Amino acid sequence: MYKKYAFTTASSLILCIALTLSVTLTTDPYKLYPQLSRLDSGSSPDLFYHLRLHKPYAVTRIRPNHLIVGSSRSARLPPAEFERLGGIAYNASLPGTTLQESQRVIEHAHASGDLQTVILGLDYMFFTQKRGWNPHEPTEARWLPSPTNRIDRLVYLYQRFEDFLRSQLSVDSLMDSWRILAGTGAEKPSQRAYIPDGTWHFTRLGLTADILYAILAKQVFNDLQNHKTDRAVTLDALTEMLDFAADNGIRLLLFISPRQALQMQTLYHAGEWENYLRWHRDLVTLVDAHDARVSLYGIEDNAELVLEPVDAAEPLFRDGLHYRRKAGHSIMACLLGPCSSTFQPTKLDAQSIDMYLARLDMLRRQYLAAHPRDAERLVHWLQPPTGAD
Repeated sequence: MYKKYAFTTASSLILCIALTLSVTLTTDPYKLYPQLSRLDSGSSPDLFYHLRLHKPYAVTRIRPNHLIVGSSRSARLPPAEFERLGGIAYNASLPGTTLQESQRVIEHAHASGDLQTVILGLDYMFFTQKRGWNPHEPTEARWLPSPTNRIDRLVYLYQRFEDFLRSQLSVDSLMDSWRILAGTGAEKPSQRAYIPDGTWHFTRLGLTADILYAILAKQVFNDLQNHKTDRAVTLDALTEMLDFAADNGIRLLLFISPRQALQMQTLYHAGEWENYLRWHRDLVTLVDAHDARVSLYGIEDNAELVLEPVDAAEPLFRDGLHYRRKAGHSIMACLLGPCSSTFQPTKLDAQSIDMYLARLDMLRRQYLAAHPRDAERLVHWLQPPTGAD
C-alpha cells in the first residue's frame, strides 16, 4: 500500500513538473532559453524588472565581440552601428548600475567569447557614492569573472541551476507564462519596448516633459544631498576597469552621458558644479596615463543637445538625462568613426579639456538666460515639500 502511495505521489509530482516545464519552456517568459521556446509572443512580462536575470544569459548566448555597458542612460545606443567593424555587438546596459557591476559585465563577456571593443557610458552619479552591487539584485554569480577559477565556475553553474528553477518552476514564472498564452502579458502594461540587441525605449510615457524633468531633477538633487557627508569621488573602480581592458587587449571608449542644461543646473543647486567640472579633468588625467586603446569622449559642448528646450516639439531628451533613440543612433555613428552628423563627440585630453569645459559652462548659463521661467521652475521643483523638516 505504501509503495503504491509513494509511486502515485512521485508520478503526480513528475507529471506536474513536466506540465509546468511544457508551459514555461514554450513561453520562456524571461527570454533565457530562446532556442527552446516555441512561442514568439509580444505579450511578455515587463523585462525591465528582470534584466539582471535576462542579460547574463543573453551575453553568454550571443558572445559579443563589441559591447555597450552603462546605466539606463546608455540604453538607447544601438549596437548595430558596430557593423562597420564586423563581428557581433550587444548592449548590456542595466538600470541603476554601478561601475563595479559594469566591470563584471565586461569580464563576463570576455570570459564568454572574443571581446574586442567596449563602449562605457559614464555617469557622474557612478562616482558620487561608495556603492557596490545594485541593491535590487545583489547576485554576482550570474556574471562569470575573468580570469576564472574552478570555484568561480562551480558557483556560476549552481547559480544557473537556481535561475532555471526560478524562471521555469516558480509560481511567478508559471503565472507569467499563462498570461503570455492568454495574450494578456504582464499584470500592468509595459511602458517600454525591448529589442533583441539589448536596447529599450519608452513607448508610453503618460507624463508631460516638464513633469519628467522635475522628477529626475529632484531625484538627482536628493541623491546628492543625502550622501553629502559620506561621499568621496573616487576613480578606483574605473582604474581597475582600464587596467583590465589594457591587460586583455580590449579597446575601451569612455563616453560621458550628456545632460540638458537644466539638469546641469541641478548639479549647480546641489553644490556639485565645480566638482562636476573637476571630475572631467580627473577623467582626462586618468585616461592620458593609460593605454592608447582607451579614449574619453564628451558631447556636452553640443548646443543642439544641451540647449534643447524642455517643451521641444521633437525632443532629443526624454527628461534631460535620458536621450532618445534618434540621438543614440547619431552618437554611436560618430563615436565609431567619421560621420556627417552634428552630434560629433569631442575627444577629451589635456589639449581639449579647457575649451570643452569653458563651452559646457557657457551653454549652461546661456540656457538660463534664454529660459528664465525654466530656471525659476527648477528652483521650485527642488524645494522641499511644505511642512518638511
